[in-house]
Amino acid sequence: MGETVSEEIATHSLLIDAPIDVVFALLTTGEGLCAWMAVDATVDATPDGAISWTHENGATVRGRFTSIIAPRRVAFTYGWVGNTEIPPESTVVEIDLESTNDGATQLQLRHRLLPPEERVEHEHGWQYFTGRLAAVAPGWS
Repeated sequence: MGETVSEEIATHSLLIDAPIDVVFALLTTGEGLCAWMAVDATVDATPDGAISWTHENGATVRGRFTSIIAPRRVAFTYGWVGNTEIPPESTVVEIDLESTNDGATQLQLRHRLLPPEERVEHEHGWQYFTGRLAAVAPGWS
């Protein structure tokens, strides 16, 4: 009998009071990422295109898009520049978006392949930043 390996996944779900196209643009453009999460961002929203952003504290994330299905899905590799626990491209973030009947967007985020000791911290981080995304999205165009 094979051994089952538990995969550490940080998850977060959120209803955003903005159309799906707006939320998708906030996730897939440098201008969009800078509106809610970063002070600098570079985004090539194509399969295998680079994604990178720097937070206010100087920490930089770097990865590559693994899936882009406008306007419903964004997935990319993820990791921190200069970090040996979670180096660039070592984990995967998957974000699925769904329009609601009233024009809002349901966001479901999964962050896979995290080291077990990093899962809770990343869940808190994603909760904080998706909250900022939800605050910015209704007035962003």
